[in-house]
Amino acid sequence: MPASNPPGLDIICGAIKLPVDCMKLISPFVNRSITIEPLSIAKVGIQVSTDMSKQAIDTATRFMDDPKSSASLKEAMSTCLENYQDIPDDNDLALQALDKCNTNEAAIKLSSSLTSVATCLDGNQQMRITSPMRDMETELERLLQITLTIVSDLVKF
Repeated sequence: MPASNPPGLDIICGAIKLPVDCMKLISPFVNRSITIEPLSIAKVGIQVSTDMSKQAIDTATRFMDDPKSSASLKEAMSTCLENYQDIPDDNDLALQALDKCNTNEAAIKLSSSLTSVATCLDGNQQMRITSPMRDMETELERLLQITLTIVSDLVKF
C-alpha cells in the first residue's frame, strides 16, 4: 500500500477482507487529528458512508425528477431513495452505540444500512436496470461492509 497513507491505517485495513478498498475509501478522510485505531477509523467510515448516502439521496432525487428518465428508472430510484433515506439515521444510531461502548448495537445499525444498499442493488437487478449510480452504490456498499467488519472484528472496549 502506498507510503502516503496514514501510518497504522494499513494494519487496520490489512486485517479485513477488503484492504485495498479500505485504504482507498477511508484514507482520504483521515487527518492528523484522528487517532489511528479501530474505533476512530470505524467512526470515520460511518461518517463517510453517511455523507455518501446523502449524495446518493440527492442523485436519486435528480433522476426521479428528470423528465428524461424512463418510468422504470424512476421506479428503481424511488425504491433506492426510500432505502437510502434510512442510512443517515441508522448510522447516527451506530455512532451513538459506539459512544456507549456497544459494538453489538452498532453492528446491527450498520447491517441495516448495508441492507438498505443491498435492497436497492437487488431491485435494480430484478428490474434489469443499469443504475446510473452503480459506481456510487458499489462504493457505499463496500464502505459499509468495511466499517461493519471493523466494528465487529476490531473494535474492542
